[in-house]
Amino acid sequence: MTFVVPLSEVGTYESSPVRRVEIPKPNGGVRQLGIPTVLDRFIQQVIAQILTPVFDPCFSEHSYGFRPSRRGHDAVRKARQYWRIAKSPVLHRTLDKRFFESYRLKSLKERYHALRRT
Repeated sequence: MTFVVPLSEVGTYESSPVRRVEIPKPNGGVRQLGIPTVLDRFIQQVIAQILTPVFDPCFSEHSYGFRPSRRGHDAVRKARQYWRIAKSPVLHRTLDKRFFESYRLKSLKERYHALRRT
């Protein structure tokens, strides 16, 4: 069985309904997850592999979200480089109150303010 067919034979495609799963949050709420079928996920990956090389070069070099070979850790490393080299106030303006609203970011907020004092 082959999944790869000429585009002219495909016609249109309609994805299947996703499986809904509720994940409990620490604050008592729930996070809704939608889990696609294996075939839908396969098709998404095929499309991503075709479109990523076309559009990725158009994105900012400072963008790290959902990019190939770029992780959140890379963004943190780059931010640390900017912090050490430039000592720029841009970071202070960027990290406004809304950034720290998440419960998980409270310790980061404390570390951030400790860094500002140094």
